[in-house]
Amino acid sequence: AAAQSGRAGYDLVAKCLRQKKLANCCKRLPLPGTGAQGAVTCCGGTLVVCLFDRTMPDAPSFEGPPAPREGEDFRRGKQRYDQLIASRLRQCLIGHEHIHYHDLHDIPENGQPACDSSRPDQHDPNWRNTHTSLNCSECRAWKSNVACYTRMKSECAGLVREAFPPLPNETPGYVLMRERAQQKCEQFFEDQRSNADAEATKYCRLGRDDSRYDPAKPRRKLPEDDIITVPRM
Repeated sequence: AAAQSGRAGYDLVAKCLRQKKLANCCKRLPLPGTGAQGAVTCCGGTLVVCLFDRTMPDAPSFEGPPAPREGEDFRRGKQRYDQLIASRLRQCLIGHEHIHYHDLHDIPENGQPACDSSRPDQHDPNWRNTHTSLNCSECRAWKSNVACYTRMKSECAGLVREAFPPLPNETPGYVLMRERAQQKCEQFFEDQRSNADAEATKYCRLGRDDSRYDPAKPRRKLPEDDIITVPRM
């Protein structure tokens, strides 16, 4: 039992050190001013997905109900509303980067792996030296965003119900607030979808079919430990 406990402690420390190293790689990416919300990078031979909280769009704002007695319910609900929207944004962003992660593993350039321990940490894995591979992957990734944001928009009614559940004897102002919250949510994800659609159109026009890509092949699993979130400073 003592040996197992010691091993568990060692594994936890090793995991924490690894996460710190990967986080440092993400923080060093030369992305200031680009507005990028995510990226795939090499870190000590590991392909890592980096997510950047600082560039994530904020959840939409809207007025609360006028009745003072419902103020605390609104504040608590708005906090939950913001968390739910951020969580859904993250899902769509991970889906985008997951496609790059898969492509980098399964479509290496010139027979070389995207990352290996003999190569220095770098932002651009091997394939990004060729525009064909990059544009094809971006085309697929942005298409996934379009589908994801469309789905999230359709889930806004349920999101609002979860954030602002019905209150006993709720006022008309509270009901109106809930309607505004749903409208803002739907517009928010529609804006994200529209932007993603424009990016997909651009990259799909620039790219051409890559014979090495098999759309029927299951996407490679993306380990949760290889997804690093860089918090806002």
